Amino acid sequence: MATRDSFVDDDLRQRWRLERFSVATRPLYPLDISLRQTWFRALRNDALAFGKESYTDYRIVNGHVYTRQIPTALTQAQRGKRSQAFKDECLRFLRQGSSYWQEVSLPEIEANLDRLQRFPLDIEDSLELSGHLREAVAVYERHWELHWHLGSEFAIQRFLDSHRELLHGTEEEGRALLRGVPTMSSRLVDELRALATIAGEDQVARADVYAGRLPANPEFTEAFEQFLATFGLRTGAGFGSTATIAEPTWREYRRPVLRLVASYMDSPDAGAFAAAPPTTSVATLGRARARRYQQELAAARAATGLLEDHNYYIEQMTGGLLRLAVMALAAALTRSGHLEAKNDVFFLYLNELISASQVPAELTRDRVVEHRHQHEVWARSDPPDELGGQEPGQLVLPSERPLPTETGLLQGVAASQGSVTARAHLALDEDSVPDVEPGEILVARNAGPLWSPVIPLLGGLVLDEGAILQHAALLAREYGVPAVFMTKQATSTIEEGAMVTVDGSAGTVRIDPPLPAAAPVASRSAAP
Repeated sequence: MATRDSFVDDDLRQRWRLERFSVATRPLYPLDISLRQTWFRALRNDALAFGKESYTDYRIVNGHVYTRQIPTALTQAQRGKRSQAFKDECLRFLRQGSSYWQEVSLPEIEANLDRLQRFPLDIEDSLELSGHLREAVAVYERHWELHWHLGSEFAIQRFLDSHRELLHGTEEEGRALLRGVPTMSSRLVDELRALATIAGEDQVARADVYAGRLPANPEFTEAFEQFLATFGLRTGAGFGSTATIAEPTWREYRRPVLRLVASYMDSPDAGAFAAAPPTTSVATLGRARARRYQQELAAARAATGLLEDHNYYIEQMTGGLLRLAVMALAAALTRSGHLEAKNDVFFLYLNELISASQVPAELTRDRVVEHRHQHEVWARSDPPDELGGQEPGQLVLPSERPLPTETGLLQGVAASQGSVTARAHLALDEDSVPDVEPGEILVARNAGPLWSPVIPLLGGLVLDEGAILQHAALLAREYGVPAVFMTKQATSTIEEGAMVTVDGSAGTVRIDPPLPAAAPVASRSAAP
């Protein structure tokens, strides 16, 4: 069965690039295809609402997503008016001591999440569950429209400008003052450490956690349930991760949490901020200017924390509630005979799933069989990295990073300062949390929120790709983990067990041959 997003001749005159979700590219399930369509629609709506010059257009072929950037239909005047209106509103809230996120986005997001969480998922009425899923998808689309407009960039730049104007400081000094901001990610790490402390003090509980069993220890059980009440909707979704609707939440599958708790028991000192944020004196500014400076610093620090917190509300909470809505309807359709097993739900497109209870059960089962067969056909071939591109102007590709001139040395982008020499752990499976030992250097193609709880345990982090403002980079800097991103070839060059020196200040990775398993791991030197 061909997807409705297949190419036409006009499309193929443009260059489309494969959107890779993991190293081993696999076709999306039909339900994921429907949700990706919703996600791209949200991007387009966001671009139109806030006056962006372009947005990401897409086509889906054989279960694989291909994208290109195209200009919006807005005139330059329309774009300018809409983008300026958003900036003016953000600055108005900042002058009032608040923010666009606090006044506009968060109240709407929290109201939507509260409404979805109050729905009784244990009911058996498939029609009601279908209606709930329809609402969960609408909330998902709306929250992704809000995702790209936090207003945080205005607060941060406003402070950096004031720091330069009032204290004659550098941008680097100003950004140093924005470190050490508590976020939902740092709270996640703190609560994992607390669970590790409880389990570590009880020999039986400790053994249970190592075995992947939930301890019967009442104190641990209570803390664990409180942990899931806050973080149980995590699926790891977000930039750098490969989580899809098929990925269970921690509330559904608790074993990954116990693995993380075991890791923190092995590394009790991990998970604390590397250092308290630096302070600066404003005594020379005078009362009014000092007050302005402190207000802008507070707003910028809150905006810095928002870069992590928005993932909690949008990717994790919203995506997790959507996943629960899907699985509740899948359970009802399994009871009614429309599905043979709950996981068959991923082989239905969204419109087929929502209307399934209103059609004969045999028809839904036949669709599952047909789509499963088509998915197996898709999976037997490797998708090309690019399609189309007949126009000469579309054939120009950005130059790749040159190969290292020195044997055993990789050059990348400095993502988190500091230097460390330790054993490398190669993680090519991006669909699960890597089984990395505390203090090892994690080497991967990319790293997203799925791996966030692991980062404080690492000695260092090296990525083929990545971005200095993504979750992995922010957490590495907060927890003092040296990191180098965009090496292009770390996973194809570094062998499992090799001793690697990561210089997160210079953006270099030096590789030594693998050592025997008993070789010690060297200590980390702190960033200046």
